Amino acid sequence: MRLDVPYVALDREALPETVGEARRRITEMAAANGADRRLQADIALAVTEAVTNAIVHAYPPGRAGSVSIAADFEQGDLEIVITDDGDGFRPGASPGLGAGMSIIAETAHEFVIREREPHGVEFWMRFHLRPDAD
Repeated sequence: MRLDVPYVALDREALPETVGEARRRITEMAAANGADRRLQADIALAVTEAVTNAIVHAYPPGRAGSVSIAADFEQGDLEIVITDDGDGFRPGASPGLGAGMSIIAETAHEFVIREREPHGVEFWMRFHLRPDAD
């Protein structure tokens, strides 16, 4: 017997339109699997911040890059992984306010950032669809 697990898997260029597509696809999947409106809003915000981070910070100006977005359910929770193959964390001034990672940490039930080898960054997030999972 085969059990299908809902998932989203996107490999896209690191372009602004990728943010909306990722946010929409993952939020729709979460809604279809029991996420209430408040949780959908938290998921949408966290995905927006993580994908935007990859687009804005991963690649130097003028260098094309990509972002991978994957989401599925693990033990009843929505797990989202957003990765890039950029330069990783670089010293220096950020062009933004620097609030994106804090926003993700506030909205996700679990959140980890990892540098990838040989290069790139991974944002891992988990959202509990059951209120009693907190």
